[in-house]
Amino acid sequence: MREIISEHWQHYQDSGQFKKDLDALDPQTRAVVMERYAQYIAPKMKSVDMEVTAKVTHTIEDKLLELSEEPDEDD
Repeated sequence: MREIISEHWQHYQDSGQFKKDLDALDPQTRAVVMERYAQYIAPKMKSVDMEVTAKVTHTIEDKLLELSEEPDEDD
């Protein structure tokens, strides 16, 4: 069935009748038709949800304390 519909649709476009029919529509209706037609040929955008988990081993306070310590005499 899909193949039959595809063949008829291809013939409709190749014959030029599709363009003639579009040209005969008023601009508003033509825009609606083209928007609906685009749903079948353009990729659809999808929303993406992301969840990120990170393990923090040092806080800013830890780093500041580390930087504020005097160096050991062994260094």
